[in-house]
Amino acid sequence: VVRGDIETVGKHLRALQGHEGPLEVYRSLSAAAVEIAQRRGVDQKKLAAVAGLLRPSRS
Repeated sequence: VVRGDIETVGKHLRALQGHEGPLEVYRSLSAAAVEIAQRRGVDQKKLAAVAGLLRPSRS
């Protein structure tokens, strides 16, 4: 998450589909990691992309 690696985050999210409990834990912990990374000055565009992936889809 803190590297802004959207491919890996996407793989993790796809692997957790259908497992709502673990998926929500992953989203929550990853969102916290994004906030920490923002404070540390990590590339904002990469973090915004990761944050977008972490939002639950409206399907």
